[in-house]
Amino acid sequence: MTSRLRFTKNIFLLLGLLWLKTEAQTGNPNSAPYCTVSYATGQCNQPGPSNTGGNFINDFINCVQTTGANTNINNCNSGCNGNPGNYVFYCAHYLVVNPGQTISVTLQSGNTYAQGFAIFVDWNQDNTFNLPSELVAATNGFPAAATFTTLSFSIPSNIANGTYRMRIRCSYATSGLNIPPCGQLTYGETEDYNIYVGSIPPNSGVVSVTATANSPVCAGQSVTFAAITSATSGITYTWTGPNNFSSTASSFVLANTTPSINGTYNVVASNGSCPGVASVSVQVVPYPTFSISLSSPTVCQGGSITASVVIQNPGNFSYLFGWAPTLTAGIASPSAQATAISPPTLAPTVSVATTVYSVLVWPSALTCLTSHTTAVTVYNTPVPTLSLPVAMCNTAGAVSLSATPGGGTWSAAGGGVSPGGLFNPGLALNGLNIVNYSISLSTCIAYSSGTIGVAKFNTSALTSTLSLVCEQDAPINLMNIVQNTLTGVWSGGPYISGNAFFTPTGLASGVYTATYNTVSTPTTAALNLSYVCPSSTVLNIQVFNPPVPVIVPINPVCSINPTVALSASPSGGIWSQSSGVSSGGIQTPSLCSIGTNTVVYSAGIGTCAASSSATFVVSKFNTAALSGSVANLCVTSPNVNLLNIAQNTVNGTWYGPNVSNNSGGYLFSPTGLPTGTYVLTYTTTSSPNPTMCPDSRTIAVSVLNPPVPSITSAGPFCSVDAPFQLSVTPANSGTWTSFSYVNSAGILTPSLCAIGNNMVEYVTGTPTCSVHKSFFISIEAFVPATITKQLQNLCDNSQPVSLQPLTTSGTGIWSGNGVQGSYFNPSLTGSGTHVISYSTSSLPSGLCPDQNTLTVKVFSLAVPVISSHPIVCNNSEPFKIEVSPVGGIFMGLNNVGINIEGLFSPANALVGSNIVNYSISSGPCIAFAQTTLTVEGFVPATFAIPPTYTVCQGKEPLNLNTFVNYSPGQWSGPGVNGSMFNPNSISTGSPIKLVYSTASLPTGACKDQADFYITVSETPTVDLVLISPHASGCTPFEVVMEGKPRGNSAGGVTDWYLGDGSQKLNGNTISHIFHLPGVYTVTANYTSGNGCKTQATLDSTILVKQSPVADFEFEPAELSIASPETQLINQSTVLGDNRYEWRVQTMMPSNDVTPLLKFATIGTYSVKLTATSFNGCKAVKIKNITVKNDFNIFFPNSFTPNDDGLNDLFGPVLSPYGLDFSSFEMQIFDRWGHLVYSTRDVNKGWDGTYLNKGINVLEPGTYVFKSSIRDITGSIHSKMGSVILVGH
Repeated sequence: MTSRLRFTKNIFLLLGLLWLKTEAQTGNPNSAPYCTVSYATGQCNQPGPSNTGGNFINDFINCVQTTGANTNINNCNSGCNGNPGNYVFYCAHYLVVNPGQTISVTLQSGNTYAQGFAIFVDWNQDNTFNLPSELVAATNGFPAAATFTTLSFSIPSNIANGTYRMRIRCSYATSGLNIPPCGQLTYGETEDYNIYVGSIPPNSGVVSVTATANSPVCAGQSVTFAAITSATSGITYTWTGPNNFSSTASSFVLANTTPSINGTYNVVASNGSCPGVASVSVQVVPYPTFSISLSSPTVCQGGSITASVVIQNPGNFSYLFGWAPTLTAGIASPSAQATAISPPTLAPTVSVATTVYSVLVWPSALTCLTSHTTAVTVYNTPVPTLSLPVAMCNTAGAVSLSATPGGGTWSAAGGGVSPGGLFNPGLALNGLNIVNYSISLSTCIAYSSGTIGVAKFNTSALTSTLSLVCEQDAPINLMNIVQNTLTGVWSGGPYISGNAFFTPTGLASGVYTATYNTVSTPTTAALNLSYVCPSSTVLNIQVFNPPVPVIVPINPVCSINPTVALSASPSGGIWSQSSGVSSGGIQTPSLCSIGTNTVVYSAGIGTCAASSSATFVVSKFNTAALSGSVANLCVTSPNVNLLNIAQNTVNGTWYGPNVSNNSGGYLFSPTGLPTGTYVLTYTTTSSPNPTMCPDSRTIAVSVLNPPVPSITSAGPFCSVDAPFQLSVTPANSGTWTSFSYVNSAGILTPSLCAIGNNMVEYVTGTPTCSVHKSFFISIEAFVPATITKQLQNLCDNSQPVSLQPLTTSGTGIWSGNGVQGSYFNPSLTGSGTHVISYSTSSLPSGLCPDQNTLTVKVFSLAVPVISSHPIVCNNSEPFKIEVSPVGGIFMGLNNVGINIEGLFSPANALVGSNIVNYSISSGPCIAFAQTTLTVEGFVPATFAIPPTYTVCQGKEPLNLNTFVNYSPGQWSGPGVNGSMFNPNSISTGSPIKLVYSTASLPTGACKDQADFYITVSETPTVDLVLISPHASGCTPFEVVMEGKPRGNSAGGVTDWYLGDGSQKLNGNTISHIFHLPGVYTVTANYTSGNGCKTQATLDSTILVKQSPVADFEFEPAELSIASPETQLINQSTVLGDNRYEWRVQTMMPSNDVTPLLKFATIGTYSVKLTATSFNGCKAVKIKNITVKNDFNIFFPNSFTPNDDGLNDLFGPVLSPYGLDFSSFEMQIFDRWGHLVYSTRDVNKGWDGTYLNKGINVLEPGTYVFKSSIRDITGSIHSKMGSVILVGH
């Protein structure tokens, strides 16, 4: 057995996975599959052929032979079937029988292991073997391997004609009676056969079927499926496929297909008993969905781009490509997925042009073609020329740079120039600045560059002035107070040295002058701009020379003396270098050093001062203060070191009784002193002068000497005795120590004492100075004879009961009638009430005895008898069970059909044997009796649906048992064969009456019958009609359709399937919008008022053409009158598939793909794009763009009217656009508000003279300007500011 498990465990999991497939391959005659079977240890035959030397398992049914039928089974030497689950359905072997025949079945197992056999027949055709009567034969045990065993069973005499399933199972070493019809066994095999009662149905053999389909096809085309069999009628078809596809037609067409239907389609062709299976693979090849990816949609003159096809639904296909045009458009690889494209060169006079390219893509597997186009725009940009200034100071105002052609972008590596060409030297590099100018057309840019020299202004301004300088100060580096040291030089009198240092040594008090001069940089030979911005600043320096001070002599003090004010000449100086003297000359002795102290006095101006010094002596005060006291002492306490309570031990001495001085300090000893209080004194001297400030303190110390007590003898006591007063001499000289059993007053409580000796103690004195005496008292334990529980009432046949658990101690003695040691025996007393006693005593002397009693009741009872009852049905009325004696309780052992009073309800009972118990009691005595009541199950002939049903003509036979609530039962009436009803054998229109009869099992005592009416209805017909005027249009395309039923088919519902992946629509007339392009076949399912269905297809296919999507962007999106050009970026899809028309207010229409717009005036413009596809579909997009006013007004902050040709005039720097120059006005005022210049000419600046008369330049300094000017929208822009007129 161990080798069998080891060999088979590897395939155990495989069997469960393959079982369902086996059922589908073998088939079954009914609509639902039969219950599954399997064997836990693997296949029935391993590893060689069945019954050969190499095979050591052979757990299978080797032979099935029958006799007694019209047609018998002869299936011998079949061996192991080899299927998953060891299951096989033999369609080619079957029985043909008549009701009442007895069938003998001879069985043989494999030649290795003994097998038990069981035979099951599904008499009620419910696809299970769940009734006891469906186990028709079984071995009582398991015959030896390879021996022949014959079993027999009878065909029921009332069985209806039809097809019934017979199942034969074998199991290793298992009695046939223990083999179930379904589920898992360990070893063995299962074989199914058909039993035909009456005649054999047509086409009852294994059906041969072939599946075909016209695959592959392109997406949108139709696929035609067909199942071809040799049979001409009586065959049903079941197709299954991907996405839960199913169909029951022998052939059908799937229209407007997509790749989602790809896969294997299986068809089962069934004749009702032995189906055939076939499959066919279908492939729908999708039209390529792709986009064209460009490395750039634009290219500069002479450049190239890369165009690539991006497949969006690659699947498992390879693709072919064809680019066009190939002759003149510069396509490098016309048949590649990606190719370089070099557009043709433009003529010099052409600035922009667009070329359209197309590509054709198709799968190599099938020619399913898709084409897209794309556009490439070429730009040609001219080279600009520049006009620049030569040099500027970095503090000068900004100037506008110019270039041809204008409208480009300015830049500089070091900054300083705006994109619009405003050059600000203050933001530029100091030295040579390289400025760049670029002009662009789309992304194509042309460049030019030039240079501008910028001189750095090196200020002579100072960061600070010098404070008062002392004559004895070191030389001062004046470069430390300048803002800029570059190119700067100091000059003045002989006190200035090295162009930077001021030396005050030897100078008298007074003010001295120094001048700082700078020039602009750079100053190299390659670029010398030193002349542009010179600067100078004058510094005044004050020098001071201080006198020497005299200090008044200082007296000696004690460290605790009050403060003293010191004096010196001249007054107003600063005292220092002594921690006890403040800077104002206040002496605080407590803060001074003990001994000789030195102090310094300084006087002068600021840090320019002279100083003198003096000394004084401070003596330290040593306090005699105490930090604590001496606690009360016991005569036995150790010596106390008195220095431990002195705050200061320097120069200190203790005096008093029993005080001694040794190396450890001053000690006080209480030994030998009587109880009393003693005074001690502590004195100190100062240092270094001992008489300067002495000190002293006193302290009182208490000493205690307590008496010795004697305790009076007491005891022994019992643990339940009353409390007892203890006594001691001398009385009231101390206190008793408290324990849990004695308090501080000496009251002893025996009940709180421990059993045995208990100590008591008396203490005199204090807690820290005391005398202790103790004494032991003996306590004996009282044992109570307490009975904590009662005995329950007893029966005279009860077992003896232990009395030990009834008491608290368990050490006492029991006595009385029925007592045996510590047990009570009710069989010794007879019935009645009995009193027993329990006695205890204390140890060791027996001071405390105790006793208690217990009452016990004893009862007796006889056995009851239950009357028998005949078999009942489970729908019978409840009845009362008779019993003697009455007064007891009934209970169901395996059912709930009886209540405690004995009322038996068959409706609540089990179908079968119901075991009923009866019990009666007297006191604790209980007597029992048992009986069995048999109940048969009533099977009601009721239906799960209303008893009227409509079926459509042409449908397959119905299993009537699916309509009943309970089975088994018998059906009778027209068109009935067993439980199957054939609607094709009945005329349509009138209801047909069928009768369903049931009977209980096993005796049939409870019968029932009900009528069921079936009406067979005609199959409807419907026409699908297009209401819309056209069957083709552009997306989104709306179509209206109507379903028109014919004849008696009206009053139904139509479900429409549009073929575009949308949800089905419901209604006889519908409207649907197609959003995707394609050719669509519309179908509909029509359900008539009586529930019968049919399918129809719209005669016209719907052709939906792709509408373009029009869209564009502005580049740039924000425009001003200074830069009024924008490129229209066409973002329509698909760009190359459409024709375009652009309409802009005030402009002519354009058909360019991406035109360039230039606006002449400010305002908001509407731009309309119309895209028209090659198939005539149109789309429109409208957007607005605003051209804003833009201008710049700038005033410099300084100018130098020195006739050097640089920065000689002050005036505005204005942009050449967006302003009304005729409205300009400017006024200049001096610091007192006097008007010095005004103009209305924007080109006339101020030359620094009064009213620009050119006679004398006004004084250098700050002037105020006011200006105003209107922009072209009429808004006035006013400015007010200051300007510095820089002198020669």
